[in-house]
Formats: sequence, C-alpha cells, structure tokens
Amino acid sequence: MNSIPKFEELLENSNKNFIKTDLLPFLRIPSNTLNKEGINKAKEFLISYISNFSEEIKEYSGEINPLILVKINGKIKENLLVYMMYDTQPINKESEWLSEPFGAEIVNLPPPLDTLGKCIIARGAYNSKTALLCFLNVVKILKENDALPISLLLLFDGEEEKGSPTLLEFLETENQKKIFENCIDAYYPSTKQDLSGKSVLKLGYKGILSLTIIVSSENKEPHSAFSGMIPNPSADLISLLNTIYSNNKFHIDHLQDPREKYSSHIGEESQP
Repeated sequence: MNSIPKFEELLENSNKNFIKTDLLPFLRIPSNTLNKEGINKAKEFLISYISNFSEEIKEYSGEINPLILVKINGKIKENLLVYMMYDTQPINKESEWLSEPFGAEIVNLPPPLDTLGKCIIARGAYNSKTALLCFLNVVKILKENDALPISLLLLFDGEEEKGSPTLLEFLETENQKKIFENCIDAYYPSTKQDLSGKSVLKLGYKGILSLTIIVSSENKEPHSAFSGMIPNPSADLISLLNTIYSNNKFHIDHLQDPREKYSSHIGEESQP
C-alpha cells in the first residue's frame, strides 16, 4: 500500500458490505456471558473471521467461557497487545428497547437523537462488539495489502462482564507470562464518535474500583450522644468517608480534577 488515502478508500468502499455481511450477523449473536450457546457461536464467528489473516489461533478453557489468543504478523516483529471482549451484559427491561436487543436493526432514534440519522440497535453494538469487529476489519484490509505496520497479539475475553476471572489467572501463570514478553504496548479498541460525527480515539482507561465497607459494633444500640465515649459504627463510617471525599473534593490525588489536569497536559504537549 503506497498511501494513507488509498487505505481510506479501500476502507470506505468496503464499509457497506462489512456492515451487512459481518457486523450485523455478529451483533445478532446473543453472546451474553452466561448464554453458552451464544458464547460458542460468537467464539466460532471470530475464529472463522480471523483465520484467513492470522498466523496462529489458540483457545484456552475458562472458568465460564474460553480465552482466545491470536498472533498476526506485521512488518515489525514486536507485538502490540490488543485486548477485546466478545461477551455482553444480559438483557434487562427488554420492553423498553426500541427494537429486539439481538435483532441488530438499523433504525432512526426518537427525538432529540433523531439528528444522528440511522443507528444500529443491539446489545453490544456500543460496548463493545462493534469496536471489536471494526478493528479486525481494518487489520484484515491491512493484511490483504501487506501493510500491517506492527505485529499483533489479540486477546479475546469471553468473561469480561463477570470480572474476567480466567484472564487474571492466565496472566499470573508463569508459563503464560512469556507469551507477552515481546509486547511493547497494549490497546483496547473503542469505536466512538461525538454528536457532531467526529471520531473519538481513547488512549487509555482508568478502570473501575468497587469496594464494600462494613462497620459494626458489639455494643447494643448505643445512643449517638455517647459516641464520644462508646465506639459508634456510623460515626466511624462517616469519619472514614471524609478521608476519601469531603467539601466537594476528593482527597485521593489521582481523582482530583483528572479531566482538567489531562486537558492542560495535552495543551502543553501540542504547543509548537
């Protein structure tokens, strides 16, 4: 491939057929995490899709669903690790959906979102089966034109919506660690756009930390007036939470105005 414009042309010309032949059928597979039949269909779909442009495909049994590891050679031997998920959340309140959750119908959204034009409605269309397959479609076109700039190590997780129990164990196993020694970076494909139609590329994710705090006392229903003398679970809980957040401010450095700091940093980097 001689130029970026040529690649963009190839991508644009293949887009309609890709949506009809590849994306919509993939979105119609009910691959919510605990649906074994749907998960197996999604797994087989992916393996079939990438088999013609990959060098090696391995499947690892999981606690619930399997992990799939794929090697794709590019012009540079070092690997970019690409993490993707092929399971989805289950369907809740199906009656409130605009169309059947796994129908993958192309419809107009109700106002005020009707300005977006026709959109695909499906569980996983946003998070994140569309992003997964769009990324693979780009890789496919690059491989067909001998233009993939870097080798890829693709890791497909079928248990992400359940906290990835197999992935954690997989990464901590000594023999498996060697698989990732040649990876120089990691990326999670995320295909998004803003309301004006401009593409949004996210370069990182913070992740989510959840915790449960339980406070208790052996004292039998002490009045709060005695909290200065008798340990009071409610007072202790309030005191603890105030060390994390109080007066409209986080007391954890990395949670203090993250967007403002990031924007400022980007602005400094972009200065001529």
